[in-house]
Amino acid sequence: MTESGESSGSPPATKSSVLFGGAFTCLAMLAVVVMASIVKWASLAVSTEFLMVLRWGTGLAIIALLLFMRRSWAVFRARHAGLHVMAALCWTASIYLYYDSVRWIPLVDATLLFNTASLFSPLILRVLHRRPQPWRVWTSTVIGFVGAAVVLDPRPGSLNAAELCALTGGLLMAFRLDIMRRLGPDASPKRTTLYELGFGLLACIAVFTAMEFPVRDWAGHMFTPAERHDPWMTRSVMVGATLALGALSLLQVRLIAEAMKRATPAQIAPFRYSGIVFAALLDFAIWDVVPGVNALVGLVLIAAAATIVLDRSGVSARSSTGVA
Repeated sequence: MTESGESSGSPPATKSSVLFGGAFTCLAMLAVVVMASIVKWASLAVSTEFLMVLRWGTGLAIIALLLFMRRSWAVFRARHAGLHVMAALCWTASIYLYYDSVRWIPLVDATLLFNTASLFSPLILRVLHRRPQPWRVWTSTVIGFVGAAVVLDPRPGSLNAAELCALTGGLLMAFRLDIMRRLGPDASPKRTTLYELGFGLLACIAVFTAMEFPVRDWAGHMFTPAERHDPWMTRSVMVGATLALGALSLLQVRLIAEAMKRATPAQIAPFRYSGIVFAALLDFAIWDVVPGVNALVGLVLIAAAATIVLDRSGVSARSSTGVA
């Protein structure tokens, strides 16, 4: 998941280091939207709950194998285990809402609304921690939420429940980032990833069980009759998609960690919105969806506002998985 934990001192404030950090962030955002695209494709045949179990289970299996090979037992010890569990649940719920929303609305709209996490951060700091925020922060927050309202298009008959799911996912991600900030040095990439995948998988299995194991006729929905005559091909594609979800989730962690070694959260904040561009490209290439005017206007407003918030208030946390 999700989308780093620790940095080795202050990153050098050079143009080249910021560009390298931005490049790693862009690659991490590409991993995020590719995972969402796989989910959108597979959602024709299987439930979001099943896909969540696949991603969390595959990711946990891969990281557990890596930790076993490297004998990294110290990563299991955490000073604030309760906060790690809370972060895991917030992260898992936010990704679930994001994945569920891409089933019904364009990938670019869901990704844009999901990236409102940084806009909720000043509200969390003010309400939960009684930390006053400068007027510039409130101004940028209002601008950002105007952008979100443009995307939501709350006219009678226009409000979409899937869009509200994506926006709620952004709120939960903001809570997760706030918890990561409170963890401080205890929030190393390996430790947070292990806790979030472990406890997140338990939550995914619980929801999947409560939904009575909703798995539909995946081969019948996802493949043509000719393709279904070749069982090896259909099964190998699903196995490949499952492995891709797990591998990309861990790759995203690594990319964000590399970005955070080279630049601060405020410096790489603008690059996070490359994910919207990637989502728009994949929407067009796979589903022939062209972003509407509302999405484009909302992108400009939200991206500008979030960048100001991160730059002015320092509300962002060094998170192990970034956005998703």
